[in-house]
Amino acid sequence: MLENIVFDLDGTLWQTGDSYVYAYHKLCSLYNINEKVSDEVVKSYLGVKLDKLLCDLFPSVQDKTTLAKEAVQFSIDYILQNPSECCYQGVVEVLKELSQNYKIHVVSNCPKNYVETFLQVSNTTQHVADFFTIEMGEKSQHISQIAGGVCGKTLFIGDCDDDYLSIENHFDVVFCYAQYGYKSCRCYDYKIANPLELLDVVQRISIKERQLVGKPYRVFSCGDNQLTLIHNASGADYFGFVNYDDQDFGNVICQLKQFSRGHLIGPIDGNTFYPYRFATDNFDLHFYPDCNNGKQVVDLFQSHGFHFKQFYVSTIATVNERMWRLSKKAKLPKGYTVKLVSGTEAFQYLDDIYQLTIEAFAEADFYEEIPKQDFVELYMKNIEDVVPDMTLFFYGNQLVGYNFCYEDPLKRYYVCKTTAIHKAHRNNSLVMLMVDYSYSMLVAKGYKYALHHFQNDTTKTLQGIFRGHEVLQKHYALMEWKREN
Repeated sequence: MLENIVFDLDGTLWQTGDSYVYAYHKLCSLYNINEKVSDEVVKSYLGVKLDKLLCDLFPSVQDKTTLAKEAVQFSIDYILQNPSECCYQGVVEVLKELSQNYKIHVVSNCPKNYVETFLQVSNTTQHVADFFTIEMGEKSQHISQIAGGVCGKTLFIGDCDDDYLSIENHFDVVFCYAQYGYKSCRCYDYKIANPLELLDVVQRISIKERQLVGKPYRVFSCGDNQLTLIHNASGADYFGFVNYDDQDFGNVICQLKQFSRGHLIGPIDGNTFYPYRFATDNFDLHFYPDCNNGKQVVDLFQSHGFHFKQFYVSTIATVNERMWRLSKKAKLPKGYTVKLVSGTEAFQYLDDIYQLTIEAFAEADFYEEIPKQDFVELYMKNIEDVVPDMTLFFYGNQLVGYNFCYEDPLKRYYVCKTTAIHKAHRNNSLVMLMVDYSYSMLVAKGYKYALHHFQNDTTKTLQGIFRGHEVLQKHYALMEWKREN
């Protein structure tokens, strides 16, 4: 789980460009320098190591040690005189809230007394566990030291490419780009337009951590392109993505392959788990990767040595009258009972449904168990705006099967979301009865079309339900790549 949150200083926690400009002009006056650079050029050195800044802006001054002390002191003088100008709006609130659950660190290329001034001016000393400055080493060293001291994840927030590069090769560090800062950054795991958005990022990281139950992962990105790599115990690495843009996506794929262990399967991971399934609920024909409408994505993966491993399909179909007539003849086997529930009543069976889902799909290809907390808090919240219809099959008091359907919120079709039967109770009668009940509910609600959601393209039983009655299909491609020895 997430344990550490590390902040860069300039351009992330506060905006001290005016203090740099003030110090620059004071030094120019002190050393009788008449040929000056513009204030914009001075501000461009925010976050740059002090020795480089002084060498570039004051090449004629020989005593750089004294110059450095004077530069920092002038900058501090300005900050102490103008304390309200420095912190970005929301920084103090964010530090206060996050410090209640996480250990907060500050790293900076600036000297110690500069960071101490920030803590004094912002009145946040009590919220920051420790800080690391240029006297103590490089940012990358500080990040490694902080991340190495815990078992969980570390989140680093910065505003430039150098900040991102400082966490390169770390599977235990996540990078958030402070887009509001002075610099720019093309690579990041998350980005925020203001400090308060960090609270949402922390929540999203916590969700992903629960989904991946301690599996090592990292995100490769460039602009809006992102790919998540997960190291699984099986030796095959899973990957997934939500965002895609033609430009630079190929470069991100190269990063993914470089840091994998040589065997990649995807997209199927915590990065895409919820969006992937709920986008198909709405039959989003632009959702990737799709071998019908996302051909450019598949072609790009293939150009990097990937091939098709498996297909999934979502199908909109009319009622198969012949299948329905056959299903009506099915009899409930001895010892079984059936119960129909609708709306909020369905939520009374969440514990049984959750456990049965795990048991029913445990042997399915690439099945990833959903943590209980996410199942209740996230997965079920996505259907709060619909009225679920469920057919529950019991053997004695044990729930052994369910069929979960609901109306498409746009009233286009009836969604046959999930059918699950315990392995020990799979028989043709229960399958056919589920067909009968789902068709009956569809017709009773006045629908002509059913959406059979995200099924394995090789599942013959479910294919038989809509074979010959397809109105529209969307195919999803699962890709695989293996490194040649």
